[in-house]
This record gives sequence, structure tokens and C-alpha cells, in this order.
Amino acid sequence: MKQVARAVLGGVALAAALAGCGGDGGAGGAPATGADAAQASASASASARVTIHVTASERTNGGASMYMMVRAVGQGLLASESYQDAAARLFAAPADETILDSRPVFPGRRADVTVTVPEAEKRSLLLYFFFTDPDGQWRAHVPGPLPAEVFVALGERRIARVERRKR
Repeated sequence: MKQVARAVLGGVALAAALAGCGGDGGAGGAPATGADAAQASASASASARVTIHVTASERTNGGASMYMMVRAVGQGLLASESYQDAAARLFAAPADETILDSRPVFPGRRADVTVTVPEAEKRSLLLYFFFTDPDGQWRAHVPGPLPAEVFVALGERRIARVERRKR
């Protein structure tokens, strides 16, 4: 089962990289109406933007690309799910509404992700890194109050360090 999850993640990471997946293409579509703007303003007051900076060395994940996932969850909820369950959540249909972003991470490159967390005062973030063969910490909890920035350094097969920068 673990090999199947790894194969699926590896194949999806490659396909996403080739397709240019992971960008935030913007809202697009028609201009916002007055009601839309008022609703966006009201929800913006309860939301927070968090930028996550991920640094991966050339040796991260054995030199192969991998996937990361960012979820917003209730303050009291810590994910106790298995690696396989988390991977299944990443690719579930319909999409899991708690997932704010997912994208490939490439060895030797930095990835910067900015997410908007709805109801930020009630939320914390879970950061998942789907290493091919994890050895130690593969997910990190960022409790509220949410910081403006989170810096994540990835080791070869685990998360090496997570630092918060307050607002």
C-alpha cells in the first residue's frame, strides 16, 4: 500500500511539474459587483494571509520532486492521520475543503506559498511534505495565532526546521 501511495505521489508530482501546476492564477472572470466586494471585505476581516517559505536542499527526498499540502484546521485538531490517509486526502474527489494549497517541491529550489486562512482566529495550519521514504517528521503543526510567515527547511527525508515570524 505504501509503495502504491509513493508511486501515485511521484507520478502526480511529475505531471504537475510538467503542466506548471501550483501557480495562483488569480481570480479571473468578471469584475466584482458591489455585493461581492462587501462580502469579500467582511470575510477578509476574519481571514489572515500566511506566507510559507520552503527550502529544499539538493539531497531532499533523494533528489526527487515531492508534494506539499497546506491545510487549515480547527485550533484543537491535530492531525493523527497516517501518511497514506493524508496522501489520499490530497487527491480526493471531491476536493477536501480544508486544503488551502498543494504543489510540487523540487530539490535545490525554494518554494514560496501564500495562503489566505478563513476564520483565522479559530484555525491553525498543518503543513505536509510527502517524502518518498519519510524518516521522522513529515508534517508540521502551526498553531494560532497564525504568524505572517513560516520558514520550513527540509532535510533529506524529514522536516529539519520550522520557524514562525510573528505579525
